[in-house]
Amino acid sequence: PRSSQASEFWDGGNQTRLGLGDKVNYHNTNTVDWLGLFAQGEYKEGPITAFGVYGYSTIEYGLTDYFRRASPGSNDPFTLNPSADDGHQIKGGLNYEISENLSVYGNAGWVSKVPIFDGVIDDVNGRLINSPNEVFTSVETGLRWETTDRKFNINANIFFTQWRDRTLTEFGRDANDDDYLIYLRGVDTNHNGLEIEGAYKPNDWIRFDFAGTYGLYDYVSDVDADAIYIDTGLPAIDGTKLYLDGLKVGDSPQSQLAYAVTVYPTEGLSVKFQGRSYGRYWSEFSPEDRTDPSDRAQPWQIPAYSVFDLHVNYYLPENLGAFKVKLFAHVFNAFDTIYVADADDESPFESIRGATPHSAQRAAGYLGAPRTINVGATFTF
Repeated sequence: PRSSQASEFWDGGNQTRLGLGDKVNYHNTNTVDWLGLFAQGEYKEGPITAFGVYGYSTIEYGLTDYFRRASPGSNDPFTLNPSADDGHQIKGGLNYEISENLSVYGNAGWVSKVPIFDGVIDDVNGRLINSPNEVFTSVETGLRWETTDRKFNINANIFFTQWRDRTLTEFGRDANDDDYLIYLRGVDTNHNGLEIEGAYKPNDWIRFDFAGTYGLYDYVSDVDADAIYIDTGLPAIDGTKLYLDGLKVGDSPQSQLAYAVTVYPTEGLSVKFQGRSYGRYWSEFSPEDRTDPSDRAQPWQIPAYSVFDLHVNYYLPENLGAFKVKLFAHVFNAFDTIYVADADDESPFESIRGATPHSAQRAAGYLGAPRTINVGATFTF
């Protein structure tokens, strides 16, 4: 056999005949040296509870490529040892009890995260990548309220999160089937929204639960990208701009609602009927494909759907010797609903030629699991 990426140490180059156990295609050692420090403080006095956190990390990456010479004629392997990068995180929060039943809180955080290895070193072509730290800034505020009899409680909050200078690495392939690596720098997104959850238990035999999220997750800037052919190390794309500003972040429902009712007909028995609804759900897409400035259409939006489950648990009133026994039965997707659980926009494998871009006909959809029943017993001792 012959290697598709020959070692510079092979006398016969890419015509070298290899045997069992020989390295092919690549032979690298990647190292990650990490050191972190963490400190946390808490304060509680009267109705006030507060905390603060500081974290520090220093990360140093290294590459040794045993297929590449350190310099022409050298017998030493090629190495890259860039200087260490530092990361920081600062977080804090405050909770104030207005009364025995009502409290308000706020949290804020700032994180400067060192890029992952692929954002610092291109170990395929042996080069450094100048990627800045990713920066997260988040603010959250909310309230908790509980009735005096503790039968009803609710927790609601709003959150604002900015994710800046994200670095992504993707694979691409040109019309000649040559593979290349794409580096995206400065990908910016906002993740804002409202969350609410609560429970109501009017008596000992029934309980209601609910939770919901309404999010606004968007790309907020166009980004520059460059690409390098894997086999040659030559540029594959020259000065390409990706047009992402205003697109929805895919692969996560931005509206979610969960609701359940649980009954306790007799001691040891509980029956829970639960529903989950998802909407405003955009399919996942490849940012590197958004090279057309006139194409600002959103990725295909997955149809909203709801799924219902049934859970039954029963503890036997009498132990079996030393064992406490619980019988259970779970019915997932009880109504056998057919729904698209996930999708890829503009699929290179499933799309129909000539169909409207970013439509269902151009996406690859993945159906959710059908009705599934799980019955069994657990023994505790």
